[in-house]
Amino acid sequence: MTKYEIILYWSAEDDSFIAEVPELHGCAADGTTRQEALANAETVIREWIETAPKLLIPAELRGFGHRRACEDVKPDGGPLL
Repeated sequence: MTKYEIILYWSAEDDSFIAEVPELHGCAADGTTRQEALANAETVIREWIETAPKLLIPAELRGFGHRRACEDVKPDGGPLL
């Protein structure tokens, strides 16, 4: 089990539960049940952490508590337009 905040909600548009991980830019999963969405999020978190260094995502965007930075910076480190 990872130690990241996970926001879980129902999406009528997607007809599934969505699990978002705010501390990890773009990291989210879905599932037909809450439990499935959370389990899928745990898998995606591990994959995100393994992949981030390969994609050159800055270290400060890979850790806890950087929600605002994640919203303002592209994976290459440049500002969003």
